[in-house]
Amino acid sequence: MCDRLFTTNGSNKPYLSHNVYFSLSDKKKIKQYRETDQAIIHLGGYATPASFVEDNAAFHVLAHILGGDISSRFFDILREQYGFAYQTGFDFSSVKELGFWNAYAFCDKQDYNKCIATMKDILTDIVCNGVTALELDNAKKYLVGMNRFDHESASYTASSMSNLAALGYPPEYYLNRESRIRAVSLERIHSIAAKWLNSDNHYLHILV
Repeated sequence: MCDRLFTTNGSNKPYLSHNVYFSLSDKKKIKQYRETDQAIIHLGGYATPASFVEDNAAFHVLAHILGGDISSRFFDILREQYGFAYQTGFDFSSVKELGFWNAYAFCDKQDYNKCIATMKDILTDIVCNGVTALELDNAKKYLVGMNRFDHESASYTASSMSNLAALGYPPEYYLNRESRIRAVSLERIHSIAAKWLNSDNHYLHILV
């Protein structure tokens, strides 16, 4: 039964590819109103797909620098310096054909315009000037450490590798993640930021 159900030897079944269906929108700003004192801001856009392996690794590092933890730019500037936001972050997700990023902030209603302007200023600074060597080094250390922490769980490793295998990735794609993180350079960070974080690629959703 296992041989019949789980092996592909001699199978005539066609290979099913995983295709993402999406279309660009001409509408880049949506504002929705609700009865609350809090505003929720989502500023996002398209990003490098997973098929560009080195750029994809670099974008994961960049995402951590921008919004990964309490040492990130979004947390430090939006919350600690200006007090605009209660909560901030920057997420990045990707599949072979498509990547997308999402920066978010929760703030008081009266501050949402200033908060949005500051979020855009942070991204513009990254696009124009890149990140510092210290930011890059700290982000790499954090992500490498978390990667090693994940490796301590055999079930997590097996699950991750099997999921990647189902999507067509070889085992080395998972096993070489640490080396990809360590190989990320300041120049590559600057290059992907200039390509994907520019204002032409901004989509804004405001819940206020």
